[in-house]
Amino acid sequence: MIKNDFEIVKRAFKNMANGYLSKPVGIDNLYHALNAIKYEGATMSNDIAKKIISMFQRKTQASFSERENQIIDYLCQGATYKTIAENLYVTPSTVNFHIQNIYVKLNVNSKSEALSKLREMENSAQLI
Repeated sequence: MIKNDFEIVKRAFKNMANGYLSKPVGIDNLYHALNAIKYEGATMSNDIAKKIISMFQRKTQASFSERENQIIDYLCQGATYKTIAENLYVTPSTVNFHIQNIYVKLNVNSKSEALSKLREMENSAQLI
């Protein structure tokens, strides 16, 4: 689906649409969609649902900068600050600076708290 197409979908939902079907729509799919609206209140094509799910999943990491996301990946793999610094070609104090920003954004005070909260975020994103 093209981004502009998704803008149309978002506009449709903002204007109280009960669903959205990607074209072309076969007779069977249209019948099932109408029944879904009648009995369940909404319907949506799988490609639209996947796009919406992926948007929610990305938001878990969206509040972090690209560098913070890189550091988070290394932290989750168990890397030390020194190893992270070497792999990213920065100083350990730069890594520490980014980690402090990560802690602030996560509202935590330690590496173990940060890792725990990151795991929670990852698990909740998978459930959406």
